[in-house]
Amino acid sequence: MQGPNITMFLHYDIACQLKPHLQKNSPGLMVDTTFAVPAFHAYAHDADCQVTDGTRYVTGSGLADGE
Repeated sequence: MQGPNITMFLHYDIACQLKPHLQKNSPGLMVDTTFAVPAFHAYAHDADCQVTDGTRYVTGSGLADGE
């Protein structure tokens, strides 16, 4: 019997930079992990980052501020 399938949400102020770094250097850490930039920090990022990595747009993250 398998355990529950759990996805970890990592809210980090530079998740938009951390995600590509881990994909390149440690892809094993990416399994069942979703990255998002917390709402407070997203406004300091460019529009592309806000839309792709902001908590309001990451599926399953909702309106969490991540702080």
